[in-house]
Amino acid sequence: MRGNQSTPEGLAARTVKGSVYSITASGVTLVLGLGRSIVMARLLAPEDFGIVAFALVFLSLTTPLRDFGLDLALIHRRTDEKSSLNQALAVHFFLRCALMGLFVLLLLAAVPILHFLYPQRTLLVPVLLALTVGELAGALSATPITYLRKEMRFKELAALQVLTSLSMTIVGPLMAWAGFGLWAIVAERISGVMVATFVVWVFIRPWRLCWEFDWGMVKWYLGYGKFVFATRSLTQVLDQFDDFWVGTALGAQNLGFYSKAYEYANYPRRAVSDPIVQVLFPVFAKVQNDRQRLSKAFSQISSLVVRVGFLLAGGLVLGAPELITFLLGAKWTPMTPVFQLMVVYTLLSPLLSISGNLVNAVGHPEYTANARVAQTILFVPAVILSARWGGINGVALAADVTLVLGLVLLLHQSRRVVDVSYRAVLLLPSLALLAGASLGWGFGAWLSGNALVAFVGRMVGFFLGYNLLLVLFERQQYLSQFRVIFEALSGRQCPSSQPTS
Repeated sequence: MRGNQSTPEGLAARTVKGSVYSITASGVTLVLGLGRSIVMARLLAPEDFGIVAFALVFLSLTTPLRDFGLDLALIHRRTDEKSSLNQALAVHFFLRCALMGLFVLLLLAAVPILHFLYPQRTLLVPVLLALTVGELAGALSATPITYLRKEMRFKELAALQVLTSLSMTIVGPLMAWAGFGLWAIVAERISGVMVATFVVWVFIRPWRLCWEFDWGMVKWYLGYGKFVFATRSLTQVLDQFDDFWVGTALGAQNLGFYSKAYEYANYPRRAVSDPIVQVLFPVFAKVQNDRQRLSKAFSQISSLVVRVGFLLAGGLVLGAPELITFLLGAKWTPMTPVFQLMVVYTLLSPLLSISGNLVNAVGHPEYTANARVAQTILFVPAVILSARWGGINGVALAADVTLVLGLVLLLHQSRRVVDVSYRAVLLLPSLALLAGASLGWGFGAWLSGNALVAFVGRMVGFFLGYNLLLVLFERQQYLSQFRVIFEALSGRQCPSSQPTS
């Protein structure tokens, strides 16, 4: 790195600036994505989303094979290791393309099997093949985008994210309005990947493509990636088995409700925690040998993400009935209960992601793999039984219970690499969530004569109760964090933090 960027102060400044770029880009893409999703939900039927979601199940289950942990391995690889960075990038590109080619061969071999298993789903294979085009483009851009993440060039990544979302926002709704049906959803997804690939190779160009092959480096990549592959394979089972079972046992319409509920429930995570998580992995990797700095970074970021995530998720649960009816229309009201259960899932999933990034960054991906094994053992039978008992609501509840199990196991493993008080991270926001929800329900009941007024009352009551409790007990902590962010962004001290004479 140049200058003082590898010092604690330089790394902190880059982390904060990277988070600001990432959060700003995520804010733009969140607005574009939410608007795009609402428009398309009004124009298309739940069955259209269910058919595409079912095809994405099979595509997503192959993601670990196409990635094999190579991206994380490239970021984790330290600069003091023997081979050059350029050689590491070249081997990464070769392996990514080779694995993508293997996937295409396996997909072509699986086409007759899919036709046999799902003869009534005539659009499944065409949609799956069309979506594969986007995955091919994604494989070609994986190396330069991963290099941008490794070098913490979050400004370019943020621009790439906004351009991708903008293209999807143009293509998807226009095709839905023109009457293309589910193909509008397919084109929306493909257009984003295509634009990202074009921009990163033509305009950003962080790395000049070259061909090198080193068997020793290939073995290193595969050795690191095998644990990530196992973890992500189990993660994909956890992420996709519920969609697979809902689509198989309960039909396309129910899968449409279930998949859209999960999508909307994830907006708080996409707005706050996902941009921060993207910044964290390279940060954790750079301080992996300094337990004190690693512990401090993990504790502070986890506390921030939990507090903001609980705030957004709590508001969504309380306001779900009115929000869904008003924004999406009456045809989507059956998804209200499953949406509320999915929001509970997104309350804690960011902390699971941060813990997973931590142990992967310090070279212990087996910790995450162990947690995923336990989750999978519970999740698969739980989904099958809960679908029979409670339909899509029962499946969502099974997902919540499984996430809690994985979080408990992974947080326990994380103590081996960091020193952190999970009571400090979780206790106060949990109490604030309870206080805000109680006050919100009280305001809503008091103003129940008018639906709109009751909705506003619930929201105001929740936000007041939640924030007042946090500010009452953590005021000094918030002021300290504000000073850190201000100084990192401006390069000068806050007046309150300057020494007095």
